[in-house]
Amino acid sequence: MRFNQKKMTKIELLTVLLLIVSTGSFCQDITTDLVAKWDLDGDFLDGSGNAFNGSAVGNPSAVADHNGDPGKAIYFDGDDKILTSTAIDDQLSGGATFSAWINIDDVSNGTSSYLTNYNGNGSPGNCNGRIGFISSVNNQGAVSIFYLIDGDDYDGRSTPVGTIQDNTWYHVVTTWDGLGYQPDNFKIYVDKARSDSQNQQDGNNSCGGFQQSNQPFMIGTQECSGGYCATFKGSIDDVAIYGRELSQADIDELYSPSSSSPEPTTSSLWKPSGNNVFYDDGQVAIGSETFHTDTTYRLAIDGKAIMEEVKVQVKSQWPDYVFKTDYELPELSKLEQFVKDHHRLPGIPSAEEVSTNGIQLGEMNRLLLQKIEELTLHTIAQQKLIAQQRLELEKVLRRIEILENKNNHH
Repeated sequence: MRFNQKKMTKIELLTVLLLIVSTGSFCQDITTDLVAKWDLDGDFLDGSGNAFNGSAVGNPSAVADHNGDPGKAIYFDGDDKILTSTAIDDQLSGGATFSAWINIDDVSNGTSSYLTNYNGNGSPGNCNGRIGFISSVNNQGAVSIFYLIDGDDYDGRSTPVGTIQDNTWYHVVTTWDGLGYQPDNFKIYVDKARSDSQNQQDGNNSCGGFQQSNQPFMIGTQECSGGYCATFKGSIDDVAIYGRELSQADIDELYSPSSSSPEPTTSSLWKPSGNNVFYDDGQVAIGSETFHTDTTYRLAIDGKAIMEEVKVQVKSQWPDYVFKTDYELPELSKLEQFVKDHHRLPGIPSAEEVSTNGIQLGEMNRLLLQKIEELTLHTIAQQKLIAQQRLELEKVLRRIEILENKNNHH
């Protein structure tokens, strides 16, 4: 569309705005009304800023995500689950969107609830308890979104059977527009395409409007009257809850994020292999954009590192040679003079050298062991000398005793 350089009338301006809206060019920022966001990058922290952090029940473990990046998704074994907060649905009365990447091991194994705050264990007829949203996949691969009351009264939508297949990643988005509780108030998107085709409805909303559940949002399970049910066996990644119905443009953005500063992707230097990743060449810097001037170092960390164990594979000769018979043990008198002159042991770097160059753990441990072994040999030699001197002293004392006895008889 081309405009002449003149002041537009109100009708022309309104026409332009309608065209922008109708083509989807005008959309809200993807973070608008974001209530909770769990990237599940090996942890259960909420990245929305609202501190709805999750806690694990069971042992959900880190696995590769839908991009193949190791440790960036969570695997649920059917007994695992993540519990979040009961306060999340405080912000959902005007509409809601539930987004997640899911990968189910065996769809036919049973219904798999991946995100819900429905309290199936609540008292029947209690609108403030036994109520909530459920996003799930049934045993025929159909995705569903429900708003339930008492378990027997519900409204929602579902996709055709076979939508979800085994061992395949899908981006699933379920929405509620906040305008009512009829099936057409709900939508489902799979891999950014609108996919719901069937109404799901039974009974009526006897509560008369939106009610908050007293159940926290759970990832990887659902609670029924007999306890946890519809448990999820497979992988889940990038779960998010919004306090509004997302538009098609928003869902496109979630499916294929576009940003002027995109997240780093695996480059040709990094080679993933299952849950492992290998680096071919170059240096890695952590905490700094400045690499070490010595390019033989592969990893530079500006700061502290903590780990349970460090193994150093020393390539130089380990000082077992100190105990060989032909080893020349330094004389203590010469060692004493060296210490007086240099204020350190022979072969050990000075304080100035350490301050400038640091120390190499493997080499320093080798040098310290060498000094300990030399000290051990000196100690053994001194012990032998002490024992010999004790024998000589005992002989002298016996001779003195004999001489004293003779003098006493005279």
